[in-house]
Amino acid sequence: MKQTKQAINIGISSIVTVFIFICIIIFASLSLVSANADYSLSKKYADHVSEYYTACNQVEEWKHTITQELNSALEASVSQDDYISQSYEALTKMDFITVKNDGNVLLLEGETAISDSQILQFSMRVVYPKDSDLELLQVTKWQAVPAKEWEGDNHITVLGGES
Repeated sequence: MKQTKQAINIGISSIVTVFIFICIIIFASLSLVSANADYSLSKKYADHVSEYYTACNQVEEWKHTITQELNSALEASVSQDDYISQSYEALTKMDFITVKNDGNVLLLEGETAISDSQILQFSMRVVYPKDSDLELLQVTKWQAVPAKEWEGDNHITVLGGES
């Protein structure tokens, strides 16, 4: 009598099933990594936007304070020149802005930190109102700029040599 060895028959369907299972695991891992990267980027962006609007709110508060001083100067003045001189005296006492007097025009400039790497620069012009409903300030610049100048690193070490 012949003795027959029993062979384990792994069919093509079993191999395809294992292959599909491995593909599903790989795609799930890639999806998880991608979702985590998207979450991290979204969180950084949300933090940056929050910092930017915090700085904007600070400048808006300063703008409100400046407008109150300008309203007081407007009520106490009798002419445009008197308004400009009283406004100049009141605004130079504020430490968060610099005031430049160019004849009949006052220019206000300042900045506040957004983050360690960016600042919000603003510039405004004091306007003498012709009508009672006009603004006393015109914003001429409102810009987020880098806090320091970018310096590129062109240093390349080749084969452990010194540069």
